[in-house]
Amino acid sequence: VFGFQVLSAYYRKALQSVPLFLGSGAIMQISLCGEFFKEFNFTSLQLGVFLVGVSLVLTGLVVTSLAASSCGELEEEEEEE
Repeated sequence: VFGFQVLSAYYRKALQSVPLFLGSGAIMQISLCGEFFKEFNFTSLQLGVFLVGVSLVLTGLVVTSLAASSCGELEEEEEEE
């Protein structure tokens, strides 16, 4: 999750960095607060649903970061021509 925060600072464009920063921050807040307040007392079904949700958010962050980097490469190629 910390890697996504680093990537969000790397991109410098608001449409690319804000979703990465907010998405990774939300995962960190849920994890830290859930551990601090001892809310992770799940049954196996609840744990499965929680992990599916977290993995969907992480997948979205990966897709956003990959789309942002490939978009930057296309812009650089257009500028060179």
